[in-house]
Amino acid sequence: MEILPIRDPPLSGAVLNAYERVLASLHRPNFEAAIVGGFRAVLAWERLYVFHGDRIEDSTLRVSSYEADLAAMVPVYRRRYLPCDPLCSAADTLDHRTRAFILRLEPADIAEEGYRRAFLEDRGIVERVTVLQRSAGGWRGVNIVRHRREGPCSARDLAALTSLGQLILPMVDVHYGPPTPLALRENLSDVERRFGETCPSLTGRERQVCARAALGMSVEATALDLGVARTSVMTYRKRAYERLKVTSPYGLAALVLH
Repeated sequence: MEILPIRDPPLSGAVLNAYERVLASLHRPNFEAAIVGGFRAVLAWERLYVFHGDRIEDSTLRVSSYEADLAAMVPVYRRRYLPCDPLCSAADTLDHRTRAFILRLEPADIAEEGYRRAFLEDRGIVERVTVLQRSAGGWRGVNIVRHRREGPCSARDLAALTSLGQLILPMVDVHYGPPTPLALRENLSDVERRFGETCPSLTGRERQVCARAALGMSVEATALDLGVARTSVMTYRKRAYERLKVTSPYGLAALVLH
């Protein structure tokens, strides 16, 4: 088992294209399909799971893709094996300041024989990789499972999974969270353009940050998307708030999304 810190991997064109498609599907019926297609576009995998919740043991599975004959076994995993999954114990050992990490597991890392054999070894699985983020409501994460035909993740695969995961996971909370008055379906480039037209006093970078805030992106996701530090995003937001006389992303959205 290997736990790795996340250090803002570079964003490839494939990752950005996948992210744009998922963003365009936010609060639309094709959101889950867009996530599956997005991760499929940047790396190979056998199974995909996206989940969030207060505790990993009680998390809600929001997006999934796996072999058809595995469907009957998924409830068994959640009832019998999830509480002893190494992912739960790994998250429990982290310092509260750790906001995100990667967990790589081989079948040999799974102590529970029934789970290891039925879900991994007997099906030719060689690795499971999890990107996990701490959120205001607990945890959110994405698992990908690799078959022997794909082999373990390369450094390039890990970078693609990590960067796309960090961008998409905050949207899972937004998509499945309580309804808001924000028109979150708007296209990002259109929202940037509206900020340019409606708020000409903003700098180009401030427009980019404001557009992402209005669409529900977290500070961390914005920093990764724009390739800047988290502190820089907070500075741009603060300057824009003062200039536009608003106090929250909802105030920003009210300027351009209605």
